[in-house]
Amino acid sequence: MYTGYEIYSPEKEYFTKDGQIYTEEIFSRDYPAVHSEKIVVYLYGGTVTEVYTMSYLRGINRIKNDVTDEEAIIEFNRVKQLDDTESTAIERIAASLEYLTLLFMEDMQ
Repeated sequence: MYTGYEIYSPEKEYFTKDGQIYTEEIFSRDYPAVHSEKIVVYLYGGTVTEVYTMSYLRGINRIKNDVTDEEAIIEFNRVKQLDDTESTAIERIAASLEYLTLLFMEDMQ
């Protein structure tokens, strides 16, 4: 089961979040930018969960145009994997508060 970014291809079979097949007509209706820009989809299995233009992803990830699309996709997936594994500030604060609470409870006994 593949999870990650890839360039949208009308020849490939994709699925919507509700399990329907994303035909080329439905995809182009939902994402009309497909006619004017290169589209990147984020897949979980074969299900399309996110859709972006290549230029948008390059911009937010600060990837220059001299990098090939394939290299850019590799970088998008690397950054996404880091985002998924790094804890957020809120998660770190919550863990610290839980730790302090446990320490305090031990002192009370």
